[in-house]
Amino acid sequence: MFADAYRTKLMEYYHKGFVSSEDPVFRNLFQYNICKMNNEWEKAILNIDQFINSVPAKTRLKAIGYYCKAFAEGEIGNTENQKKYLALSAIEDIESATTENRSLQELAFLLYKEGDYNTAYRFLGSAIEDANFYNARFRTFQISKVQSIIEKAYMLQINNTNRKLRFSVWMISIMLIILALVTYLVIRQLKIIVKSRKELRSANENLSVLNLKLDEANHIKEEYIGFFINQCSNYLEKFDRYKKLISRRLSTGQLDKLSEMVNNKKNDEMDLDELYQNFDRAFLRIYPNFVEEVNKLLKAEEHYQMKFGTLHTELRIFALIRLGINDSNQISDFLRYSVRTIYNYRSKVKAKSVIENDDFEAEIMRIGSISSA
Repeated sequence: MFADAYRTKLMEYYHKGFVSSEDPVFRNLFQYNICKMNNEWEKAILNIDQFINSVPAKTRLKAIGYYCKAFAEGEIGNTENQKKYLALSAIEDIESATTENRSLQELAFLLYKEGDYNTAYRFLGSAIEDANFYNARFRTFQISKVQSIIEKAYMLQINNTNRKLRFSVWMISIMLIILALVTYLVIRQLKIIVKSRKELRSANENLSVLNLKLDEANHIKEEYIGFFINQCSNYLEKFDRYKKLISRRLSTGQLDKLSEMVNNKKNDEMDLDELYQNFDRAFLRIYPNFVEEVNKLLKAEEHYQMKFGTLHTELRIFALIRLGINDSNQISDFLRYSVRTIYNYRSKVKAKSVIENDDFEAEIMRIGSISSA
């Protein structure tokens, strides 16, 4: 009942203000309010736009104009424009040093309805500070009606955020534990792989060495089988000739010539020379760089020079050692020298070396064959 009376009275005052005002700016403001009370929002927006354009910035009037514009936009359902002009009104209040909070209060409530509780809570806090500053009890009462709602929603959002944060922390902790475990397993597996690769590489290297040794052994076997077959063939042929010659001389009674032939040491020496020459040729086909490699182990003034493709006695001894015949007794049987002489030759050559005597024969064994080159 009273509301209708007050409404009629307010409309009467707006008309009187419009008629009596000589300032066209305020006439636009009065006309806006008249249109607002009649729900003529298009006309109201037109009048308030003229009012806004007519008043200077950073003034209380500019703030009022933006607030009125926001109210009209809200009535026609244009919420985005409503928020925009409420924000402009609040800015004008701040820039004009007016501790008014109506615009900020309503903007906070709009943001609350849209779910932006954080911004709404901050804006409402600022509005409360302004209301308390000039002790506006009515404004404080208006704010208190929505403050508890917004504050409750804001705290609920904070709690939800904290709950999500705690959940995220737990999940991150679990993921870090899983990551650490996976990293440990990966590193462990990598170590196993690296170890396996090293073992495989070592096995491959050993296999390569064994293959080289096998190739060398095969090559030596092929060369010396040929060598000994040839020697056996020659000796069989000589033996056959000797047998025929002996048979002939026995049949003719030439015993003196037979005795001379048997006791002829020159023939034995020639046979040995031929044996050693054949051995040298066969050995140097397998180890063509043998003399050069041996010289590398000796002092410069003690180097050997190979003549006519044959080896010196000292080199022949170490050639036999390279073939794996390391026993001095076997070497002496082959070369027709005493064991002491063979030992002296070995010591003599070692004394010429540039390395330790104990390592000399080991280095001889490392000299490669033609098949490993």
